[in-house]
Amino acid sequence: MIEIRVPKFPECAEPCGACFTADDKLDVFVAALLVRVGDTVEEDDVLAEVETNKTTIEVTAPRAGTVREIMVKNADSVTEDSLLMILDD
Repeated sequence: MIEIRVPKFPECAEPCGACFTADDKLDVFVAALLVRVGDTVEEDDVLAEVETNKTTIEVTAPRAGTVREIMVKNADSVTEDSLLMILDD
């Protein structure tokens, strides 16, 4: 099982802090889900895109697998380290 989570964006936090929630977590939203349950992915395939008010970040597969479950929808608001999806090895 491979958990795919929202990455941390330390480079974005330093300039202004505008994207942070009250508990100091970076607030982002799901801009695009690029896979569906059952899809087979390879290492480094782009699975989703998440956005802050400053940047779009591609979330990639750390290794090959099959998408087992997706926990979010497009436009959902998430924070750093939120679980996006699970892949099976």
